[in-house]
Amino acid sequence: MLSVMGFIMIALIIILLLKEKMSPVAVMVLIPTVAAFIVGTSIDDLSVYVTDGMDSIKNNAFMFIFSILFFGIMSDVGVFDALVDKLARWAADNPVKITVSTALIAILAHLDGSAAATLLITVPAMLPIYKRMGMRSQTLLTIIAASVGVMNLLPWGGPTVRAATVIKMDPTELWRELIPIQILGVFLALATAIILGIKEKRYAEANFNIANTGEVTKTSNKSEATCIDQNNKSELSPRIKKLLPVNILLTIAIIALLMANSVINLPSYYVFMIGTVLAMVINFPNLKDQNDQIKKNAASALSIVATIMAAGVMVGIMEGTGMLEAMANTLINIIPQSLGKYIHIIFGILGGPLGMITGTDAYFYGILPPLASVGEAFGIKSLYTAIAMVLGKNCILLLSPMVPATWLGLGLFEDEISLKDHIKASFVCCYGISLIMLLFGVLFGIIAV
Repeated sequence: MLSVMGFIMIALIIILLLKEKMSPVAVMVLIPTVAAFIVGTSIDDLSVYVTDGMDSIKNNAFMFIFSILFFGIMSDVGVFDALVDKLARWAADNPVKITVSTALIAILAHLDGSAAATLLITVPAMLPIYKRMGMRSQTLLTIIAASVGVMNLLPWGGPTVRAATVIKMDPTELWRELIPIQILGVFLALATAIILGIKEKRYAEANFNIANTGEVTKTSNKSEATCIDQNNKSELSPRIKKLLPVNILLTIAIIALLMANSVINLPSYYVFMIGTVLAMVINFPNLKDQNDQIKKNAASALSIVATIMAAGVMVGIMEGTGMLEAMANTLINIIPQSLGKYIHIIFGILGGPLGMITGTDAYFYGILPPLASVGEAFGIKSLYTAIAMVLGKNCILLLSPMVPATWLGLGLFEDEISLKDHIKASFVCCYGISLIMLLFGVLFGIIAV
């Protein structure tokens, strides 16, 4: 009974999330609650299960709130804009430098964990240069997709927080396991940019004259206007401009504290609390300005935090009622012993295509919980299952039609690139990075087999 109800519940959650009939919060609160009552859970027991589930995720929710506040403030005070401008000037008129700059800008811009912000920073800054040089816009989008895919492993990135929530682990602890793989991923993204830059140089030489056509010039001017508009929106006061070195050092210090947290042993959310408070005091000494910053940046964290809390309810009910254990036992009886110990590797390999069609919430909250339990039964820690599935999903993030940022990225090119063309051009590259990172994790023991 518990196993059947558990599978029905997971199926309903995935279907409703895919069809977008209900918000993730509503799905992950209502469906498990109804399922709990169907299997005979009392009000008192349900209260205990929900409380336990919420206790397991509260640190993650706090961390996400303050990480969004911190990086939002750093973005507002021009930390990322300054770096982007320097890289764009360095690129000049060399196609390889241009593609490498694109990757570096996307990597730096994605320090805040927001794919939408990364696109809005990188595309307006680089698209005019691509147009002027006769380089293909699709190459720009492919490089951004590859860069976002490897940078989204950060502990305040949505997928990592979701995976950590499911396995009841601090996202920063999970990230520390991922750091060597992420470093490799950054080099792979830069290598991809170099290869595509060489291809674009040959393409431009074969298909473009030195003088641009009127059409290219027109497109370039329009893109430059977009970039100018964005810069005007974020005009900084002279005082904040003078504080740029301080803000850059503060950003580096906060990231360094997170990386050294196993030694210092401070909660991740507290590190971001300190960073947020210092950022506000240094840049906005006026109380009204500080409140405005909180109001401006906290809203973007609300939907994810609400989803994390709803996931805590779902996981608490699944574990408390015994549904998760019953589902795992059913799968264990079906999966051959010889195959079971590789279940995390199998789904790590399938993570790319599977993540494209399920969406982030359905992938982590619908598929990961029972798989993690099955892996545990075969002697595979849930940590290894989470790492494998995060690697599979992250690298194809901006190729999935289930991810809103994918459509934002396509929209920034004004229908010049279709989703089909984007997937066709970028899938092998992004999925290949995912598989190389997974293999690296296995070979160096980060993912046990």
